[in-house]
Amino acid sequence: MDSSVCLPTQLGWKSFFRYETASCQETLPVENYDRETSSVLLPIKEINRLKELYIFQNASHIGHFLLNKKEVIPILTEIYWDIVDRFRGALVYLELSSDPEENYEGLFVEIGSVLSLDESMALLDEIVNWFIESVPDEIRKYLTITLK
Repeated sequence: MDSSVCLPTQLGWKSFFRYETASCQETLPVENYDRETSSVLLPIKEINRLKELYIFQNASHIGHFLLNKKEVIPILTEIYWDIVDRFRGALVYLELSSDPEENYEGLFVEIGSVLSLDESMALLDEIVNWFIESVPDEIRKYLTITLK
Protein backbone atom coordinates (compact mmCIF):
# COMPACT_ATOMS: atom_id res chain seq x y z
CA MET A 1 0.00 0.00 0.00
CA ASP A 2 1.29 3.45 -0.91
CA SER A 3 2.04 5.56 2.18
CA SER A 4 2.15 8.89 0.40
CA VAL A 5 -0.35 11.63 -0.26
CA CYS A 6 -0.60 14.19 -2.96
CA LEU A 7 0.27 17.66 -1.70
CA PRO A 8 -2.82 19.91 -1.95
CA THR A 9 -2.80 22.75 -4.43
CA GLN A 10 -4.65 25.91 -3.46
CA LEU A 11 -6.84 27.14 -6.31
CA GLY A 12 -9.01 30.18 -6.66
CA TRP A 13 -9.37 33.17 -4.38
CA LYS A 14 -11.96 31.45 -2.18
CA SER A 15 -9.14 29.39 -0.57
CA PHE A 16 -10.46 25.92 -1.12
CA PHE A 17 -8.23 22.93 -1.69
CA ARG A 18 -8.42 20.07 -4.10
CA TYR A 19 -6.10 17.16 -4.63
CA GLU A 20 -4.53 16.68 -8.03
CA THR A 21 -5.56 13.28 -9.33
CA ALA A 22 -4.23 12.87 -12.84
CA SER A 23 -0.79 14.30 -12.18
CA CYS A 24 0.19 14.96 -8.64
CA GLN A 25 2.47 18.00 -8.46
CA GLU A 26 4.29 16.83 -5.38
CA THR A 27 4.04 13.71 -3.24
CA LEU A 28 5.00 13.57 0.41
CA PRO A 29 5.17 10.65 2.82
CA VAL A 30 2.12 10.65 5.11
CA GLU A 31 4.19 11.02 8.27
CA ASN A 32 5.64 14.31 6.96
CA TYR A 33 2.38 15.72 5.66
CA ASP A 34 1.45 17.98 8.62
CA ARG A 35 4.98 19.26 9.07
CA GLU A 36 5.55 19.95 5.36
CA THR A 37 2.31 21.85 4.84
CA SER A 38 2.50 24.08 7.87
CA SER A 39 1.23 27.63 7.65
CA VAL A 40 4.84 28.79 7.29
CA LEU A 41 5.99 26.36 4.61
CA LEU A 42 2.85 26.22 2.46
CA PRO A 43 3.09 29.86 1.25
CA ILE A 44 6.77 29.31 0.41
CA LYS A 45 5.88 26.19 -1.59
CA GLU A 46 3.13 28.14 -3.39
CA ILE A 47 5.55 30.98 -4.20
CA ASN A 48 8.03 28.44 -5.56
CA ARG A 49 5.26 27.04 -7.78
CA LEU A 50 4.59 30.57 -9.07
CA LYS A 51 8.31 30.88 -9.90
CA GLU A 52 7.92 27.82 -12.12
CA LEU A 53 5.03 29.49 -13.97
CA TYR A 54 5.96 33.17 -14.19
CA ILE A 55 9.19 34.89 -15.14
CA PHE A 56 9.92 36.87 -11.98
CA GLN A 57 11.48 40.29 -12.38
CA ASN A 58 13.46 40.71 -9.11
CA ALA A 59 12.39 37.46 -7.46
CA SER A 60 13.44 38.26 -3.89
CA HIS A 61 11.29 41.40 -3.72
CA ILE A 62 8.32 39.60 -5.26
CA GLY A 63 8.74 36.71 -2.82
CA HIS A 64 8.80 39.09 0.14
CA PHE A 65 5.71 40.91 -1.15
CA LEU A 66 3.83 37.61 -1.61
CA LEU A 67 4.71 36.43 1.89
CA ASN A 68 3.09 39.61 3.21
CA LYS A 69 0.09 39.37 0.85
CA LYS A 70 -0.59 35.61 0.82
CA GLU A 71 -4.16 36.16 -0.34
CA VAL A 72 -2.81 37.16 -3.77
CA ILE A 73 -1.05 33.82 -4.40
CA PRO A 74 -4.07 31.68 -5.44
CA ILE A 75 -5.42 34.27 -7.86
CA LEU A 76 -1.99 34.59 -9.50
CA THR A 77 -2.11 30.86 -10.25
CA GLU A 78 -5.59 31.18 -11.71
CA ILE A 79 -4.63 34.23 -13.79
CA TYR A 80 -1.56 32.46 -15.17
CA TRP A 81 -3.54 29.47 -16.47
CA ASP A 82 -6.21 31.73 -17.95
CA ILE A 83 -3.51 33.70 -19.78
CA VAL A 84 -1.70 30.68 -21.23
CA ASP A 85 -5.02 29.17 -22.32
CA ARG A 86 -5.90 32.31 -24.28
CA PHE A 87 -2.47 33.56 -25.37
CA ARG A 88 -0.86 30.48 -26.89
CA GLY A 89 2.93 30.72 -26.72
CA ALA A 90 2.98 33.77 -24.44
CA LEU A 91 5.56 34.33 -21.75
CA VAL A 92 4.08 35.68 -18.53
CA TYR A 93 6.12 38.00 -16.34
CA LEU A 94 5.59 39.12 -12.77
CA GLU A 95 7.03 42.44 -11.67
CA LEU A 96 6.76 44.35 -8.40
CA SER A 97 5.91 48.03 -8.69
CA SER A 98 6.08 50.49 -5.86
CA ASP A 99 5.29 54.13 -5.31
CA PRO A 100 6.73 55.34 -2.00
CA GLU A 101 4.94 58.69 -2.27
CA GLU A 102 1.58 56.91 -2.42
CA ASN A 103 2.69 54.17 0.02
CA TYR A 104 1.72 51.56 -2.59
CA GLU A 105 3.19 48.24 -3.70
CA GLY A 106 1.60 45.95 -6.25
CA LEU A 107 2.33 43.34 -8.86
CA PHE A 108 2.18 43.70 -12.62
CA VAL A 109 1.25 40.55 -14.53
CA GLU A 110 2.77 41.25 -17.94
CA ILE A 111 1.86 39.17 -20.97
CA GLY A 112 4.54 38.74 -23.62
CA SER A 113 2.18 37.90 -26.45
CA VAL A 114 3.20 36.53 -29.85
CA LEU A 115 -0.23 37.37 -31.29
CA SER A 116 -1.09 40.48 -33.25
CA LEU A 117 -1.75 43.65 -31.26
CA ASP A 118 -5.47 43.57 -32.11
CA GLU A 119 -5.82 39.93 -31.03
CA SER A 120 -3.78 40.55 -27.90
CA MET A 121 -5.85 43.59 -26.89
CA ALA A 122 -9.13 41.70 -27.39
CA LEU A 123 -7.91 38.80 -25.25
CA LEU A 124 -6.56 41.16 -22.62
CA ASP A 125 -9.97 42.84 -22.43
CA GLU A 126 -11.60 39.44 -21.78
CA ILE A 127 -9.15 38.65 -18.98
CA VAL A 128 -9.47 42.09 -17.39
CA ASN A 129 -13.29 41.92 -17.50
CA TRP A 130 -13.22 38.53 -15.76
CA PHE A 131 -10.68 39.92 -13.27
CA ILE A 132 -12.86 42.93 -12.40
CA GLU A 133 -16.02 40.84 -12.06
CA SER A 134 -14.54 37.87 -10.18
CA VAL A 135 -11.72 39.07 -7.94
CA PRO A 136 -12.50 40.94 -4.72
CA ASP A 137 -11.31 44.55 -4.45
CA GLU A 138 -9.03 43.74 -1.51
CA ILE A 139 -7.00 41.43 -3.77
CA ARG A 140 -7.46 43.27 -7.07
CA LYS A 141 -5.89 46.43 -5.66
CA TYR A 142 -2.51 44.65 -5.58
CA LEU A 143 -2.61 43.36 -9.18
CA THR A 144 -2.47 44.90 -12.65
CA ILE A 145 -2.67 42.82 -15.84
CA THR A 146 -1.09 44.29 -18.95
CA LEU A 147 0.70 43.48 -22.20
CA LYS A 148 4.48 43.67 -22.17
